[in-house]
Amino acid sequence: AAGAREVRAGDRDLQQRRPRRDPLVRDRDGNFVARVDLAYPERRGAISSGTLLEPLFQETQMRSIWKGHIRFLLVAIPVRIYNAIETSEKIQFNQLHREDYGPIGYDKRCKKCGQVVTNDQITKGYQYEPDRYAIVEPDDLAKIKIKTTKAVDIVGFVNREEIPSTFYDAPYFAGPDGAVSENPYALLREVMKQTGKIAIGKVVLRDREDLVALIPHDEGLLLQKLRYPHELRNMEDVPDLGNVQKLDAQNLNKSELELATTLVQQMATTLPQIDTEDNYFNALRTLVDSKI
Repeated sequence: AAGAREVRAGDRDLQQRRPRRDPLVRDRDGNFVARVDLAYPERRGAISSGTLLEPLFQETQMRSIWKGHIRFLLVAIPVRIYNAIETSEKIQFNQLHREDYGPIGYDKRCKKCGQVVTNDQITKGYQYEPDRYAIVEPDDLAKIKIKTTKAVDIVGFVNREEIPSTFYDAPYFAGPDGAVSENPYALLREVMKQTGKIAIGKVVLRDREDLVALIPHDEGLLLQKLRYPHELRNMEDVPDLGNVQKLDAQNLNKSELELATTLVQQMATTLPQIDTEDNYFNALRTLVDSKI
């Protein structure tokens, strides 16, 4: 049948010898439609002739990575969390044996005795002095593991300007989960837009409790993971910054300041007008395609 992948004897052996994951093929609109089978070189032209080697597929919607509620006071808004970073387009390379293109594996080897060990022989330790470790067993970590409540617990609303740029970490999209959430979701978005406030909360997405900000973004909400203050360095610790701190607008040369202001104004633009194309990715994509 059209779109079905042909199966024949030897497929399994050939799949094991493939030097890389089969490339994806897009249609004219840029949607993924098929995967080219590299096991048989004679099939590489099949896509152009209209024969697809695997079932058609198309990414029609995002997949949520978390489901829960935005919760504050007596309000609970059902939401789903989605990755805001596109990872499917990332080009990754495997290390291969040059002679037969077999993937390179790594042994878990003890640096002290040279013995290859299994997972049940491995524990964790915090090195506090050279060659001295505080041993932490899985049971120890289980005792401090925070139980997920499946909720983004809002602890307060602050002005967006209060959040330092260095606090921002990974972005996620927070979308409404079902018709019952649409109205309260829209109300929260509009209130934050009108007041200029953003919500600060905590949520357990995986094993640890994350500090997050909920920010109005286009017609939805952005869940921005934040770094904790203890994870950040201080600007005051940057070498040779002391003398620069004294050079404020009052102490700088006025003519030089006016000239610098003029230069900035001449280059003033908007982000859509700036070339944000990833030229290295495009060149790498072209290189990989030429090898197929």
